[in-house]
Amino acid sequence: MSLTFGGAVDHRVNLGSASMLDNIADFTYVMWFYPTTLGVGGGLITKGVSGSANRQSMERRNSVQANALFAIVDWTGAQDVTSESTANMIVADTWQCVAMTYDSAGTIIRLYYGTLIASMAEVSYSLQGTTPSGSRGDNAANDMFIGCNGSGTSGSLPQRIGAVEILNRILTVGELQSWQFDPRNLAGSLGFYRLGDNGTGTQPDLSGNSNAGTVTGATQSDNPPLRRWRRAGALYPSRPAVRRVRPVADLSDGAWLNELGSNVNLYASVDEVVPDDADYIRSEVTPSNSAVILQLGPLDEAQSGDWTLHTRARRVP
Repeated sequence: MSLTFGGAVDHRVNLGSASMLDNIADFTYVMWFYPTTLGVGGGLITKGVSGSANRQSMERRNSVQANALFAIVDWTGAQDVTSESTANMIVADTWQCVAMTYDSAGTIIRLYYGTLIASMAEVSYSLQGTTPSGSRGDNAANDMFIGCNGSGTSGSLPQRIGAVEILNRILTVGELQSWQFDPRNLAGSLGFYRLGDNGTGTQPDLSGNSNAGTVTGATQSDNPPLRRWRRAGALYPSRPAVRRVRPVADLSDGAWLNELGSNVNLYASVDEVVPDDADYIRSEVTPSNSAVILQLGPLDEAQSGDWTLHTRARRVP
């Protein structure tokens, strides 16, 4: 699942201000999100408040560059560490995976972008400031937010947000690409979230660090269509369960049904010696006669020798 943020100024997930989230030295933010409106700017993952010289934030920006990915780590002097993509990196109505990494030794922010079909790669930059002045701002007194600016009362944008992870190390491009298509708890995680899996209640921290999130204003919505993600919601209607029954040896009428609903008469072709040992319908790879012979084959022989697997068999009710 995911959470939809309607754009009201206070729509957010508040992760609190545990000490492990304060003033993280090297870190990575990575997330899946789905903008529903362009031409606006605001927070994606933020700790600290703009104008207070203590913000570490990944944002959507629409001022210097339109629809750009932007990140900042505030310092107390006149120059902060910032990076911004070229214009129109962010597009509407599609899932996108974005990340920022901060290298405290090199005082540099790198930004990454990917889609459901394109692996994450470092963006083209319109600016990348690397020489801050003063000292790094202290955000220990500020909560961390998903989906709005660091004040918690502004900067919420019309968008869905799915998986989110915050880590205390810099992920490599390979690690980001791996996480992109299989969001999961990684080494160094301070908080890992699959927003919406618990509805709009408390969002559990799947990293085990107990940095759970409190939801304000957001509603539950469909998840990114990724493997290992629970398929649910309007985009993923439920399918009726298929009842499969293991074939038994006491055939009397030879009437069986394959997965396509076709009647298959196996009465004269069953090679059943050990009871309950017939698991699959199989046929000869190269038929020796004009008629194709079908058999019930055991699992360990389903595709061995001269036989090839067709389908699992189930008895006609």
